[in-house]
Amino acid sequence: MTDIIKTLDDRGKAREKISIWFGSADNYTHGIKEVVANSTDEIINHFEEGTVDVLLHDDKRTIEIKDSGRGIPMAGETDGVPNYVLLFLTLFAGTKYGEGGYTDGNFTGSNGLGLTVVNYTSTMCEITSVREGKKYHIGFANGGEVISPLTETTANKDEHGTTVKFRLDDEVYTNTEFIPEEVESIVKRYAIGSNKITINYKYGENESSFHYDNLLDYYTDLVGDKNTSSVAFGEAVTFDDGGEQTSISIALSTTTEAIQESYLNLTHLSSGGKINDGIVNAVKLYANKYCKQNKLFPKNVNSFSDSDVEESISFVTVMLSNKVEFENQTKLSTQKNLYREVAKKRTTQILEIMEIEDTTGFKKIIDHLLLVQKDNTNNQKQKENLKKKLKEKVDNMVNKIDKFVDCRVHGEEAELYLAEGDSAHGSVVLARDGRF
Repeated sequence: MTDIIKTLDDRGKAREKISIWFGSADNYTHGIKEVVANSTDEIINHFEEGTVDVLLHDDKRTIEIKDSGRGIPMAGETDGVPNYVLLFLTLFAGTKYGEGGYTDGNFTGSNGLGLTVVNYTSTMCEITSVREGKKYHIGFANGGEVISPLTETTANKDEHGTTVKFRLDDEVYTNTEFIPEEVESIVKRYAIGSNKITINYKYGENESSFHYDNLLDYYTDLVGDKNTSSVAFGEAVTFDDGGEQTSISIALSTTTEAIQESYLNLTHLSSGGKINDGIVNAVKLYANKYCKQNKLFPKNVNSFSDSDVEESISFVTVMLSNKVEFENQTKLSTQKNLYREVAKKRTTQILEIMEIEDTTGFKKIIDHLLLVQKDNTNNQKQKENLKKKLKEKVDNMVNKIDKFVDCRVHGEEAELYLAEGDSAHGSVVLARDGRF
């Protein structure tokens, strides 16, 4: 008998292995992020400003995303393969196009997966592209089946952009009905990282528009009245590492409630990663140095812990990278060490400037850190005392139960006697075999 090795085509890879691409069949909202990211990538890399319109239809399952980008080149061929096949039916063939490829700009998507996976895992997916005076349209159903062949019509020369409309397949995902407020929260975040972007969201009668002139405006709205210090803000600065360019801007302060958000090429890193680590580490090291020099640490303390800092500071940081690396396709985190070093360096610069130019605000940051450290130290002592008491209590229960007389050998042969009253207890102790 010959063993048969099963192989999957791209459709099978997308549908049967959805966890590889989107993390889980539960992560049904990730397709929205992939398509919106394609749109924002277009705008920040090729236009001074632009819009992304997101419409959630009344059925809460159909979503439509339209951008004012250049339009996707759906017509024609590349190396003998129709472009629409590469764009929408081929894994690892991207919707980023142009002479420079991925190295000539700051792209969120760089693997050529998102829209293809969305198409293969949708019951309906329609793409319309207006580009260079032509309007193209193609329609798919049942996970990649072409039901409306590619058409080409004349369009106004001033028009340009792409519209993607899709409805997910409940044979692939555990849920396919979107929560309107959750969709709004997801798309809003793509406006935070660049003043070139305006995101318009509509569901039913509800309409919202998101645009931020700069990071400081967003940060001020985010933390509200939670500040315990003034805000340390650093405009975007670009660091060059052998042609790899990384731009970063940061706003931070101490707050009554820690709120920490990082964005990499406009994508919100909800699980943080190396960028967050760099900021926390920089604050810790700088505050350590300042407190040692000024003898501000209490007796027997010579350093802040990571938790002291993490519980004290809020920050929002936006990083743009021309060689972006996310931890995986879900893009919830990054583990790239270069990002940690860039974040650390920029945070240190911001604190150096603040110490000189806003001495009062800087000292309030230090005072907040010292208060949190004191509270954490007291809590740690309380935890240690509690552990000690619990251990003593357990030891007493196990080893010092009143009137319990143990035997020397434990196991299946050992016997347990329960005696009622001191007289019976004494008789049993005298009559027993002490070994068992």
